[in-house]
Amino acid sequence: MSDATLVVPPLDTGFQPAAAFNAAYRATIAASGRASTLLLAVERSNGGVTRFEAPIRDDAAPETLRYAERLAKFLLWAWGGHTLHVAAPAAVCDHLRSTYADGGARAFDASMMTAIYGQPFTVRAAAKKKIPAQKDVTDAVGGSLKGCRIGFDLGASDYKVAAVKDGEVLYSDEF
Repeated sequence: MSDATLVVPPLDTGFQPAAAFNAAYRATIAASGRASTLLLAVERSNGGVTRFEAPIRDDAAPETLRYAERLAKFLLWAWGGHTLHVAAPAAVCDHLRSTYADGGARAFDASMMTAIYGQPFTVRAAAKKKIPAQKDVTDAVGGSLKGCRIGFDLGASDYKVAAVKDGEVLYSDEF
C-alpha cells in the first residue's frame, strides 16, 4: 500500500480511513492481473439474506485478508446475522473462519451475533453457486400503544419532546 493513502492524525498515527485503504486496494487488483471474487452473504433467523460481491486479489497477502475481514465486519454490523457465508479463495475463507472463532480478533463480534440471534455464529465457506440468494424480509415492529413511551426529535433549529401513556399524550412540547 502506498504511504500516500495514509492520513496521520496526531492521536492515532496508525489510523487509515477505510475509504483510502479500499481505494488503494482496488487499484492493486487491476495492477496485479490476478483478480478473484469475494462473495459474502449474511443470513438472519427471519430468513433474510444480504449478499455482497467484490473483486479481490487471488493471493493471501495481508491487504487481501484485511479487505475481506473489513467487508465482513461491515456487513455483520449493518445487517446482522447468525451465519456468514463466504465464497472466496481458500486462504480468505480460512482467515475469516479463524478471525471470528473463539480467541480470534473478531470473537467479540461473533459473540454479539450469537447473543442477538440466539444461536452460535458460524462462518461457512462454500462455492459461489451454494451461497444463499439475496432475500429481503421485513419485520413488523411496534404497533402497540400500551405502556409508557418517551419520544424526542433533535432537529437542526429546534427539538420536540413527547410523553405518552397507553396512547394518551401526557406531555408534548417544542423548543
